[in-house]
Amino acid sequence: MSTSHHSVIAPVRALAEQAFSRAAGAPLVPGNSIRLLKDARENYPAWLDAIARATRFIHFES
Repeated sequence: MSTSHHSVIAPVRALAEQAFSRAAGAPLVPGNSIRLLKDARENYPAWLDAIARATRFIHFES
């Protein structure tokens, strides 16, 4: 990665870590991702899909 890429990613990651810590008390974990779901029409199918694809753990927070 280029130096400019790192200079953009580091502040974004710090902001994300702070937001998750304040919102959920949970640290960022490498390999995880997030997806913003706006309403029930998006939420329920996405939840069921994520549950079906889980290989080890399901941590659900709403």
